Amino acid sequence: MLEASSRIREDEFGRPSVIHEVDRAQIILSKEMFDLSNRKAAYLMPLMGMEYEVSYKTVERIYSDDVVPMIMHNHFVLSVKKRGIDISNACRDRTGYSLTVSDHHRSVREKLGESVKHGKYRYSFAIMDLKTRMYIGYASFVRSESDAYQKASRIISDLGIQINSVRLNK
Repeated sequence: MLEASSRIREDEFGRPSVIHEVDRAQIILSKEMFDLSNRKAAYLMPLMGMEYEVSYKTVERIYSDDVVPMIMHNHFVLSVKKRGIDISNACRDRTGYSLTVSDHHRSVREKLGESVKHGKYRYSFAIMDLKTRMYIGYASFVRSESDAYQKASRIISDLGIQINSVRLNK
């Protein structure tokens, strides 16, 4: 995480954060990996070697922090590069599903006559290298699955990975 955050500089405006930027990214990563609530993540921070006394609201505010997604993306890029993936035989994520819907499928709700709010549904697309079983491209988009695929493909090309073959299920 230190390498991922080394080139990111926080603004000097506003109130400085109590928690260091690397620790904020580590909190979110740990929280998601262990499926913790904000309150549990705040209580378990000393077990992760962080000597901050914060409330669950502080952990909740980390999600709106602009620096954390940049650190996470840089960490992802560094991880892929360290694995040495230059040429890949890839597939869509191992579940085979690319559509993540929070409530019900859009078409079912429309058939029932319910209104569907824009932005309530999110299409996600993740591409995985078969040899290393590591994600090499990911994206999510509100408008369409095709747009999410285009964004994931752009990440792969930015990483300099050549795709030999890719298997995409319906």
